[in-house]
Amino acid sequence: MPPHIGPSCEARRKRLERVQIKWLRAIALQEVISMFSSPAFAQAAGAAPGGAATLIGFLPYIAIFAIFYFLLIRPQQQRLKAHRAMVDAVQRGDEVVTGGGIIGKVTKIDGADVEVEIATGVKVKVLKGTLSDVRGKNGAISPVAANGN
Repeated sequence: MPPHIGPSCEARRKRLERVQIKWLRAIALQEVISMFSSPAFAQAAGAAPGGAATLIGFLPYIAIFAIFYFLLIRPQQQRLKAHRAMVDAVQRGDEVVTGGGIIGKVTKIDGADVEVEIATGVKVKVLKGTLSDVRGKNGAISPVAANGN
């Protein structure tokens, strides 16, 4: 510290620097905010709210939803419906594939449970919902599985 500047002058200088830094930060923040805010508020003042501009604004969202519905949601619902019908139609003697990949013959159906014989004398009880494929009595592949659904 130079000899002609006392400690009080030094403290004032540091305080002034802190205030200047805060001020510069505030100005920088205002400029960043104004950079992202739209100055076109006055241009839309003449348009009626809820008009055609609003509908055109929602049109891309509606189109994206329609594409998702027809390409993803609807085919998945159809596959689920066909699988549910296939599992509900399982009968004694049908060859089934479980979700774990175990192949066996249905020996008993008890509501939501199915008893499957996976080897001679080896029977397991599985839930109907875990059946991934029903191959029929002669082991033929089901139409749902043949279509890749």
